[in-house]
Amino acid sequence: MGATVSYGTVKIYDKGKNWFNNEFGTVKQVRDVAYTDDTNTYYGRIVDNVFGYYIDETRGKRDVSEGEKLAHANAIWQKNMLGKNRGVLPQYRLLVKIARDNLAEDSRFSNQLVTSGDWDTDLKKAIHGLDNLESMGHEVHNDATAEYKFARGYAIAEMIEDGTVSFENIEWSKSFANSPTNIKRFHMFDMWADRKGCKKMYGYLQGYLQQPNKEKFEKFMDPDKFLSERETIKHPWAKMTIPGHFELGKHWKQLWGTEYNMSRYEREETIHEAMIKSLIDKKSEHHMMREAMSAKVGIGKVAVTLPGVGAVKWWFGNQEIFKRMTRETVRPSNIFHIIMVFLGAYILGVLKSSKEGAEGK
Repeated sequence: MGATVSYGTVKIYDKGKNWFNNEFGTVKQVRDVAYTDDTNTYYGRIVDNVFGYYIDETRGKRDVSEGEKLAHANAIWQKNMLGKNRGVLPQYRLLVKIARDNLAEDSRFSNQLVTSGDWDTDLKKAIHGLDNLESMGHEVHNDATAEYKFARGYAIAEMIEDGTVSFENIEWSKSFANSPTNIKRFHMFDMWADRKGCKKMYGYLQGYLQQPNKEKFEKFMDPDKFLSERETIKHPWAKMTIPGHFELGKHWKQLWGTEYNMSRYEREETIHEAMIKSLIDKKSEHHMMREAMSAKVGIGKVAVTLPGVGAVKWWFGNQEIFKRMTRETVRPSNIFHIIMVFLGAYILGVLKSSKEGAEGK
């Protein structure tokens, strides 16, 4: 568990298959990973590069087609992670923890990590340059929030992977002699405990991705099974994993042969239960609900997102009001009467939803 494989793997991409497109261009799917396989690095590889581990992990794959299906499922879910490489909890990688928890405590050593000599500036630039950063909400732009601190781990991991961060220039003897940056017994215990918990949770993640239904998702996201009880980690984590679950729900019929894809009702229920279990706060529940229940109307890039919470959630509560309002002027059998009732209830529901969001209910 103490081994690091950040510099011990080579990613092999599939030129024929795109993972996703972003403003930087097309990102190819990783189809294989070459690594040094020995007892000392096996568990470290699971934590440092879990999706690289999943690629050639044969347990649970009945045949070649099963492995292909899981590769698609992994890619769909992983797209909701932060950063160009869509890592999974990279703040628990060994080198990231050493950089973040030890060397960053003293600017003399943190500045040695980057060629520019300015760690704080490079780190802030990396955080704000992360792909999918908007999933953390506006809180991520405040460096005192849990979302910002959560994104910091992803940014450091990307800086290590793209070569912005290098440990070659660190004066380790001086670092170990310096109390704030020394890797003490507490840090060693903290690293071991966090990485052990991370490895255990990745086992639940693997089972979930094999069949990403509601039951498996609840088991994977169970607060008692998560590696940390701190809401400062659970809340940002849920802001990525819940949308990832919904994205997989769009492909149930295609990949698992179910009769239906995930319903809007199940999305609403999942978000609300996450709030009850303290995986997200009330304000995040509202915003995630609006996003999950909205509908896009249009073609291609020319599309408008219509908030859907009002029409779905408050329809039955508001339709009687508009029936009475329109009954005097419009015949009940008239189609215009039906349209007026629907639009009225929809608009009132959206206005109520917006008011609750502003109040943080």
